[in-house]
Amino acid sequence: MVPGWTIFPGSLFGKVFFLLGLAIGGRAVWEMRRSKLRVQPEVAANARLVVTGPYRYLRNPMYLSVLTATAGWVIDQPGALNCFAWILLTFVLILKIKYEESLLKKAFPDYLAYSEKTHRLIPFVW
Repeated sequence: MVPGWTIFPGSLFGKVFFLLGLAIGGRAVWEMRRSKLRVQPEVAANARLVVTGPYRYLRNPMYLSVLTATAGWVIDQPGALNCFAWILLTFVLILKIKYEESLLKKAFPDYLAYSEKTHRLIPFVW
């Protein structure tokens, strides 16, 4: 953990972002429960493409969850190190998303059509 961060942000905006991130992530994990949830981006054997819950709108709600929850910490403790860590996390997750999506396109014939109907990470934007 970055020095100065606590598990639960103290400011109102920090709490809102943190709890919103947890809610998005909890719902995303719930939808993935039957599809071989994994930390590594490689597609598990017998996995299925999940397009329900938050996946109806976003292809990567778990990554949005992580970024939103950690943004709560940065809002609560907006130092240079915390901001840098959050930007670095965002960059790493974008690289992971691009790699993971290339694997999903190969594993699921319907992925391209699904990706054309949904946003990658930010609702209504990207």
